[in-house]
Amino acid sequence: MARKLPPDFDPERYGAEHPDVALSGLTPADHYLLFGPILGRQFTPRRGRSVADASGHVQPKPQAPKPEPPKQDQPRGGEQAGPKAAAANEVARSADGKPKSKPVQRRGEDKPPPATEQPKAIIDRPADFEAEQSLVRPAPPRPGADPDGRFALSDLARELLPEASAGLVAYRRIFDRERSESVVGLGAALLIDGAAKIENAWLTADGVLRLMIADHGGVADGWAIRAYQASPADPEQLHLLQPGALLPKRGPALVEFETQNQLMPLLLELSDAEGRIKEIALMAFPSLLPGGLHNAELRALQSMPNPMEAFWVTSELFLRELIGGPDAPDLSIGRLTPAGPDKDDGAVGPWLDSVLGFRRSDAGSNSLERSGGGVELKLPHDCVPAIGTIVSRSLSGLGTGPYLVADVEGFRPRWSVVLPAGWDAEGSAPVLAGGPGTDAPSVHLAIALRAARLPALPTAAAAKKRRAKRKISVLLDANDPDRARAVIATLQSLIGPGVDLLVRVAGGENAFEPPIEGAWKRFHGDLEAAASKAKHDLLLTISDRVDLGDGQVLETLAAMLEHQSVASASCVLLRELSFKKQKVLQPASGGLFPAGVSFAAAPALTFAELDALEALPDATYPVVANTFLLTLWRRSALAGLSKPPRPLPASAADVQIGLALAERGLISLCTTKVSARLLGDYTPRDAIDPIGQSRLTPHDWQQLLGRVTLLRQLF
Repeated sequence: MARKLPPDFDPERYGAEHPDVALSGLTPADHYLLFGPILGRQFTPRRGRSVADASGHVQPKPQAPKPEPPKQDQPRGGEQAGPKAAAANEVARSADGKPKSKPVQRRGEDKPPPATEQPKAIIDRPADFEAEQSLVRPAPPRPGADPDGRFALSDLARELLPEASAGLVAYRRIFDRERSESVVGLGAALLIDGAAKIENAWLTADGVLRLMIADHGGVADGWAIRAYQASPADPEQLHLLQPGALLPKRGPALVEFETQNQLMPLLLELSDAEGRIKEIALMAFPSLLPGGLHNAELRALQSMPNPMEAFWVTSELFLRELIGGPDAPDLSIGRLTPAGPDKDDGAVGPWLDSVLGFRRSDAGSNSLERSGGGVELKLPHDCVPAIGTIVSRSLSGLGTGPYLVADVEGFRPRWSVVLPAGWDAEGSAPVLAGGPGTDAPSVHLAIALRAARLPALPTAAAAKKRRAKRKISVLLDANDPDRARAVIATLQSLIGPGVDLLVRVAGGENAFEPPIEGAWKRFHGDLEAAASKAKHDLLLTISDRVDLGDGQVLETLAAMLEHQSVASASCVLLRELSFKKQKVLQPASGGLFPAGVSFAAAPALTFAELDALEALPDATYPVVANTFLLTLWRRSALAGLSKPPRPLPASAADVQIGLALAERGLISLCTTKVSARLLGDYTPRDAIDPIGQSRLTPHDWQQLLGRVTLLRQLF
């Protein structure tokens, strides 16, 4: 927050460029000091620059007087000047010499300047409102600091009345490692729903904690809020974060504190005008706030509409779990491998040591251990452990567990990912190991910090055609003669000139005749009928809208079918969009996932094509079904599939095939390690319910949901 005005600040220019200054009821100088840097406001000084005097008010610099124009006979009010306007002025003048109507505007004459409209107030202010009442000012110095500006935890405790000490007691319990004999809390009654209620809070990229204090009319004159934080090496010595702030009589008020560590607990002190401490509240896990490392975890758990209410409730639940009661079981996690992401900024490791008791097991290992713990949590290189997991005392299940995905820049929540418990994620997902149990873990184990990216597609010049190692039959869906010929030319170069080719032409018998060279057969049946006519065990379904590029896609899909339990394999498809007159690639389809429950009739699962590329980059994962646009099938798996009890639309055929394969215990896989491009427009499908109650009853849902990937978008 700015402390003084720049020497060339121009209040008139600033107020003219930003209409919200007039609406706020503040002077331009006060508005810039309070909100200018926060909003990123810039100003352009005029040639006659203004300067701030010692009192903080802005005075314009003296300017040379402008020469006065030559005097002319001035028309009376409301009249127009010049000979052409004489007639109009005469008509407009009444008998008593006063103008009785607006002057007539004639073509070619200058229009009068429009009247300046006053901005409409969008905030209802009381009649006695004074702008100074809403300004946040620095709090007076806090006595009791040592020469280094630190406050001893014991000194603060002696000043507190019992009713104000709950937060400080909970803070001490965290570092004492002693189980509480009584229920502990955050001690934040006045800040949660009291006189100084925090309506909103967030962390900025540079570690500033911003609090928005509501206007409830309960803050008396001279009340101040201060924040304390300790270093991980010495939790008993508290650093005062800036001098604090005097809360205004009228809110809302924006207060900020520059934290030393975004993960370490914070203590917020609320005191009155006499310096008596009314409350010391504990922010046990500030990284749960928006902008914090663990905000994705709060977003995934949030079950109430107010995010601040969710923050306080979740923080207290985690705090009580961490401290534990006299009869509480041991902590579930006893070992972390490894401890944090590749680009650790030095905050995660000290926080795990100081707050959660994890220490390096030995000099040659990157694992962390703590006493009183149980199983081991293995983390991928880009993951940090979730707070709810490392404070849990009731964690059950082993194997690959759920995890969250957040942006590596800004930690914005993106996805919740749940893989099957026994799925080998090849090091891209967290795993619980070292104890009994076979069920999947029931909580998010970690947060993966990943940057959204699109895979590189080979260009025509750089693509090197790779001949497929296996014999593959092809079912081509042809909609355009030229596109069909281009796809077949690519397939002949990748599979061989004698490719076993079935062509399903859109439009039936009267449709176009594809100009295709070589042997091919026109086909009109469904996938099962095509499998019965195919010569080879691998059957590729492909649309003429797909650009395969080089042979890497076919090689990857064939390798995914090496295990006999895999019935189909596909990859992420990218679509082209026009953005600012340029073509950009966006994910179109990466398999079909469970998306929700439909209550249109009897309860039925719905399915959708989700953005798997962002949620599961560089991964192979099981899905409900793969689209016919590009999928490699095991022909033997398609033989003898059960038929749906009623006719289905063509858009639902791939879901029906996937569910029929799942009934046999077979798996459909998709991957984001390779990709292909779709030509033309494509809208990902959403809320597909083609099967309904007759195909998959609620009793069978759990079996299906436990074998496929579940994705939920958090933002």
